[in-house]
Amino acid sequence: MVVLLISGILGLLPLLGIAYIVMTSNGITVDALFMTLILLTISGIFFLNILLELLARRKAALGGQPGRATAAGGGSRLVNTAPGTHIESGVVEAVAFYETEVGRPDKSLVTFRPANGGPGKTLVFSGDLRNALPAGKRLKITYAAGAEGNRLVGVGD
Repeated sequence: MVVLLISGILGLLPLLGIAYIVMTSNGITVDALFMTLILLTISGIFFLNILLELLARRKAALGGQPGRATAAGGGSRLVNTAPGTHIESGVVEAVAFYETEVGRPDKSLVTFRPANGGPGKTLVFSGDLRNALPAGKRLKITYAAGAEGNRLVGVGD
């Protein structure tokens, strides 16, 4: 809420600057025109930040992406246990995110230590999973194998 308030105040300040320029100038000058364009751009960036924050909060309130289980939901909830999916239970040791070239999905490398105490393994997933799989947390994950990397299907406690 504080971020929205600060962004709103910082978005209004350039508009006050535009009002000051209009009231004190003796007509339309090139300086006044470019200063107005710069102030409108700054104001627009802050209002865009407010819009994106509200959309992110709405998405979080609706539970993220459809068809996915969320770790914040409490309890164990697994989605889609069709053939070709794998279920792993254990502790997430680390999640590293890598951006790939344009046209290919980004990758997350997840170091996962199984619950049975076996050796840890690294799983490659498509997309950014840093928030979905917090390091150090014991989870049960369900994923499906894909050509560009595994796809996370469900997360449970």
